[in-house]
Amino acid sequence: MALVPCQVLRVAILLSYFSILCAYNAIDMPAHQTYGGSWKFLTFIDLVIQAVFFGICVLTDLSSLLTKGSDSQEQERQLKKLISLRDWMMAVLAFPVGVLLPYRKQCWKAGFLDKRPNNSLQGFSVVYIRGMWESQNRKLNRCE
Repeated sequence: MALVPCQVLRVAILLSYFSILCAYNAIDMPAHQTYGGSWKFLTFIDLVIQAVFFGICVLTDLSSLLTKGSDSQEQERQLKKLISLRDWMMAVLAFPVGVLLPYRKQCWKAGFLDKRPNNSLQGFSVVYIRGMWESQNRKLNRCE
């Protein structure tokens, strides 16, 4: 049985997530000593969710490789449950949090740019775009 490259890739991603988690926990930051510790940061929560998701993916791949030649109905049923758990985890946790995290970071950056005086990027800020949108709505409403 030869390993498919996607299975090798999943194992490599899982190992990289575990190495990042170990390095993250080795850093002694003052923010980690307060209430909530590392769990109050969405970045850390996303890292754990992705690591668990890829752990389930690797477990699913190993189970499918081990049960490929057998005719056991019980093993097939357990494999289907594991696949449905993997799909549920992707649809409910891994993908939404993974997409939300970069979006939230961009919103924080835009909010930070609005408050700085003499900013060269201020013309592209959210407040400026909102102002343009509102002025367009006022022009359209006057035409009616």
